Amino acid sequence: MMKFAKYDTKAIDIKTAWMATNAVSEVDIIENINDEYELWIGKNFVEMYETFDIAKRNAEAKVSFTVKWED
Repeated sequence: MMKFAKYDTKAIDIKTAWMATNAVSEVDIIENINDEYELWIGKNFVEMYETFDIAKRNAEAKVSFTVKWED
C-alpha cells in the first residue's frame, strides 16, 4: 500500500495536498477547489478523480513503491 502524508501549500486553487512517502518517484495527490483529486507523477499531471481513494489506487498501479512489513 502506498503511504501518503499531507503537506502545506500556498496555492489558491489547492485545498489539500498529499505526497507519497514510499514511492520510488515523486507522487502527489492534490484536492483542488472543485473537490477533484489530481494525480501528479513527477512534474506530470496524470488525471483527475472523484475521490482520494481512487486517485491513490491509480497511483499504486502506475508507480513502484516500497512495502515495509511490520509485525
